[in-house]
Parts: sequence; structure tokens; C-alpha cells
Amino acid sequence: MPTVSSIAVTPGSGKIVATYSFTDSDSVIKQLQRIVQSDTNGNAVNVPTATPVFGQVVIVTTNTAIQLGSNVLANGVVITAKSTNVADITVGGSGVTNVANGSGNGDILEPGSGRSFVVNNTNVLYINGTSGDVISFSGS
Repeated sequence: MPTVSSIAVTPGSGKIVATYSFTDSDSVIKQLQRIVQSDTNGNAVNVPTATPVFGQVVIVTTNTAIQLGSNVLANGVVITAKSTNVADITVGGSGVTNVANGSGNGDILEPGSGRSFVVNNTNVLYINGTSGDVISFSGS
């Protein structure tokens, strides 16, 4: 296996670029085939692609955080609150509250508003709000 001499990561690109040095007995093509989508130890890695994902989530129980489903992302996600929602929705981590008075712990989405989040999977985000209210999301 070749030796890694440098690694460069471009945030949000889903790409890792590594510079390798080869031994004389190694075929460059053979080594490149091993390197593509592998970590510095030669193990296969999951490189996110920019495949679009879309979805909607409805708040089932008022004041109960709901985790978004799992969708691998390379560029993040945009979450939008439905314009006909009766109240604000909060977005945050697993303990996000439905408090929008300055003492809560989530990002507030008023009805009809949206926000982008730089995350590598939608399942790290939770929403909280009023029963029947809806968010939609799109990401890649």
C-alpha cells in the first residue's frame, strides 16, 4: 500500500484528496483504484454524494421533539415551516423544546419561513411544535 504524504479536505464537498507516494513495483492504475473512496489505511469509506432528498414531517404530539429520518447529505438541508401552521416550530438537537420566548433551545421557524442547516445527515435534527403543524425539507 502507498504511503500518504498529505491530505486536503474541502468542507461540504464530500471529497478527501490525498497525495500518495508509490513503490516502483506498484502499478499507478492499480494503486489509484485502491485509493479512490478509501481512508488513509486503505479501508473503504462512504463518500456522500449530492443526490437530492426531500421529505415532510408532521408534529404528532404538541411539545414533543421528533427526530428527522436518516438521509445522508453532502451539502446540508433546508427546513421550511408550512405557511398555514398555527404556531412556530423549533429546530435543534434531541432535547429541543417548543419554547419560543427567548428561553428555549431551538432555532425558531415562523409559519412560512425556512432555514438551512449544515449537517451531514438529517437525523441529527429534531423539530418541536404544535400538533398538526408540518415542516418540509430538501437537501443534498
